[in-house]
Amino acid sequence: MKSCFHDPETVREAYRQSTENLKSHMQRQWSLVGGMAGTFREME
Repeated sequence: MKSCFHDPETVREAYRQSTENLKSHMQRQWSLVGGMAGTFREME
């Protein structure tokens, strides 16, 4: 695997892409949980 850490701009871009992917994933998970919240309330 070729290291790209000698170029700060490449590192910054890779980090930004990684955090964007994580943010998108967390938002999808949160909306899924939010959609189920009403169902959980009815089960009590």
